[in-house]
Parts: sequence; structure tokens; C-alpha cells
Amino acid sequence: MLTFQQYHERNPQIYEEFKRFAFLLINRGHKKIGSKQVFERIRWESMIEKTERYKVNNNFTVDYAYKFESDFPYLEGIFYHRARRIKN
Repeated sequence: MLTFQQYHERNPQIYEEFKRFAFLLINRGHKKIGSKQVFERIRWESMIEKTERYKVNNNFTVDYAYKFESDFPYLEGIFYHRARRIKN
């Protein structure tokens, strides 16, 4: 099973698209957005607009939201977050 870091390193284009669509929503004035919403747009774009179809893994949507907020701390809290389960 892939970790988020492994998935991210193998698929850097996913985060680039994640940032692009998140900023589109933010720049349109949205104060809260969902990471799943952004992932569905990535999936849509890769199926309709791109020649390459991305394998978008829903297991990592929350990880991308946390990465985004870590990379852009002035936007912390922009994503809806559920309580995270701690794995033992």
C-alpha cells in the first residue's frame, strides 16, 4: 500500500492540478472548499480536457488539503476537515 508521500512523488501533476483548482475557487471568493470537490475536478479535467488520464486516488484527498494548507499557511482552514483517525 502506498503512503501519501510515495503517491505524491510518483504523481507530482496531481498536486499541481490540486493547487490550480483550489486557487480558482479561492480567487472566486470561496471561503471554504472541499478537497474531494477539487479531486473530482482533477478527475473530470483529465478525462475530458487532457490527453493523459490521471489515476486520482481518493485515499489521499485529505492529505493534499493538509499539504496545501501547510504550503500556504495564510490559507489555513480553507478546507473542510473531519476529525482524523489515528492509525495504530
